[in-house]
Amino acid sequence: MATTTAAFKATDYDYVDEINQNLLCPICYCPFITPVSSPCGHTFCQDCITFALASTPTPSCPIDRTPLSLTQVTPAAKLISSLLDELQVFCPNRKDGCTWIGQRQSLNSHLSVHCLYAQVGCELDGCQEGVRRSELESHMRECSYRAEACTRCNRTIRKRDFAVHVSECSAGTASCMHCKRDILRSDLAGHINDCPEAIVSCTHVRHGCSWEGHRKLLNEQHLITCPFEAIKGFFRIHDQRQQAVEEENRELRRQLADLQQQVEALRERPLVISPPEAAMVPPIVGETADRIGQLLAETDQLRSDLVNLSAGFSAMEMRQDMALLCETSRLREEMHSVRALCQAVQSQLINFALDRRKEASASSSTSKSVLSSAISALAGGSSEGASASRGSHRDDTDRSRTMISQFRQDGSTKL
Repeated sequence: MATTTAAFKATDYDYVDEINQNLLCPICYCPFITPVSSPCGHTFCQDCITFALASTPTPSCPIDRTPLSLTQVTPAAKLISSLLDELQVFCPNRKDGCTWIGQRQSLNSHLSVHCLYAQVGCELDGCQEGVRRSELESHMRECSYRAEACTRCNRTIRKRDFAVHVSECSAGTASCMHCKRDILRSDLAGHINDCPEAIVSCTHVRHGCSWEGHRKLLNEQHLITCPFEAIKGFFRIHDQRQQAVEEENRELRRQLADLQQQVEALRERPLVISPPEAAMVPPIVGETADRIGQLLAETDQLRSDLVNLSAGFSAMEMRQDMALLCETSRLREEMHSVRALCQAVQSQLINFALDRRKEASASSSTSKSVLSSAISALAGGSSEGASASRGSHRDDTDRSRTMISQFRQDGSTKL
């Protein structure tokens, strides 16, 4: 029975008509499957020529023995593939009753979709069984992996697990082993703890009461007459004290175990004769000695760091003092140079001021003489103005004023 995903070989096809000799592979003598051609012009099935070339030390064409390698093989002409695809074949499930006849290229489609006799896998999760396509629907209805809903708790359970689930379903009922009543399985544990028909012992059984009976009779009858019930207050106090004693005993046992470990550790230590002073002090053992060693090492390290820092600070102070001394000396020399320069500039300014004063006095006397001459000229011109015209008198006056302004400006500039 063929499956839907089978890879067909050349011998798996059942052809309806006689095949043209030109479409037969010269190696397997069957119609080509994936035809390929060699450079020498011969055509083979791809699997056939691959196997033939790999099985001989000197690969060559099986027909004319021409040297041939697999890399020289190329797909055959499209016409050959088309002729092969159109060959009529029977369904591989013909012996099981399938009457389909069609082209070879349609065989896979027929087996995958239409053939009722093809072998298919069950679609249910977990089922590995293969059945005919015509029987798939009925198989899935009866498959043990089919999911079904529990009518009590509405949970989805596989059919194969349903019988176990029914016996454990929390929404189902179960019979109480004491009162024989049907109780919800989810409430059964609580019911057994409270069932009035359950056989229980007296609450004072650990104090010595040997009564056993139904739970409903415990409070109604037995505890009324039980001699231990009358002294239950004493039992309560006794239990509390006993619990305290047990806790104290546990603590004492723990301390005793610690002391025993310390004694064993002391026994394993070698005996060393100590000087009288050391003998007066308890020996240092274990973690204390390690801690003291660490503290001593840290102290030595801190002392070394302090010495290094002190030396560094001293060297830094000396460098700073030397730098300050050099800077002070340099500033003092610069201050003397500036002071000498200021004195020289002051002397030059005094000499320059004296020279300017002399020049100013000389130019002042010259300006006064020129001014007197100008005034005289103006006076003479006004007495003679009767015979001159008004235009020439104005020109002379303007010229005289201009000369006076220039003399004044020269004098003020020199001063």
